[in-house]
Amino acid sequence: MSRKFSHTVWILEDDPGCQFIYRECLDQKYELVIFESLEAFSNQIQKTRPDLLLVDLKLKDGNFLNYLRSDASHQIAQNDFIVISSSEDIEILRTCFEHGASDYLTKPFTRSELTVKIERLLSSSFHSESVQFDGLLLEPVKGLIKEGFKKEVQLTLKEMQLFSVLCQSKSTGITRDEVYRIVWKDLKISPKTFDVHLVHLRRKLAAFGVKVLYDPEEGYRLSREHRSTSHLSA
Repeated sequence: MSRKFSHTVWILEDDPGCQFIYRECLDQKYELVIFESLEAFSNQIQKTRPDLLLVDLKLKDGNFLNYLRSDASHQIAQNDFIVISSSEDIEILRTCFEHGASDYLTKPFTRSELTVKIERLLSSSFHSESVQFDGLLLEPVKGLIKEGFKKEVQLTLKEMQLFSVLCQSKSTGITRDEVYRIVWKDLKISPKTFDVHLVHLRRKLAAFGVKVLYDPEEGYRLSREHRSTSHLSA
């Protein structure tokens, strides 16, 4: 009788030793699919999606960073994914978070560390109905924030979560700790992780004249600038 799992985890890793560790840690809890090449991974993610991705950066047929920087990266924009690498380069870390990585784990890692991070991310999976803010619409299935038929911008999974939380807080504001609790649950993250995701969300919202304002006492809230009719017609 085949086992039934509540979550599917994809692993992009070509090292047999690492594959063995993943199977040993996760095979009894999740449906695992292991890809040894970027090509095989890229082909499959166009057809279906997992609940979580674990990705190594350096594969035999290319570097995952180049994949993130390519046009194909929108395929994983709505997926939680953890980058697992031996590199501690700050620029690599920044690039991964810029393109939507939920977390970054440095090799060698402990089995308990891996297990906890996966459990926390899967328990905080993002499920949301469409969210609106001052004429803007967030479509979580497509990962788009749009204004009618005029303009649309692609958001990563964490950017969607942040925008949704900020929309729900409306004009009252929400503290950083409250954002952590809602978006990351009890997963421990670095303050820089939050800052990087917020910076990129701010840049994307700026295209719609939306700002993320911060007050030390009230926290974060959204505000939208509306151009006057005379200014638009000038």
